[in-house]
Amino acid sequence: IHNLHANIEVCPSAASLIMKALKDPPIDRKKVKHVYLIGNISFEDVVNIARTMQPRSMARKLSGTVKEILG
Repeated sequence: IHNLHANIEVCPSAASLIMKALKDPPIDRKKVKHVYLIGNISFEDVVNIARTMQPRSMARKLSGTVKEILG
């Protein structure tokens, strides 16, 4: 068999997408432990995160994925 090439695709987790939506500066987790992020995210940001996560979600509809993101 010739020309076997593997394609690698990295999908960010829901937690990292929420942290990006909060627009906080990056945190060095080696120095500071148990950091709680406080802030507001617009509903449009939540829907965009849900659309990104929908192929990996077990929900049938987008509304179920939004509920998963909201926790």
